[in-house]
Amino acid sequence: MGRGVWYYLPFLLAAAIVCGGTVGALSLIIFKKIKTNLK
Repeated sequence: MGRGVWYYLPFLLAAAIVCGGTVGALSLIIFKKIKTNLK
């Protein structure tokens, strides 16, 4: 059971990085849109 966790850890880490990057990119795009709308 402990071995299975270590096997899936890299996949979970990769998924977390991808999700975090997607959320970060979306928030950045939204932030830029709001910034341009304010001007």
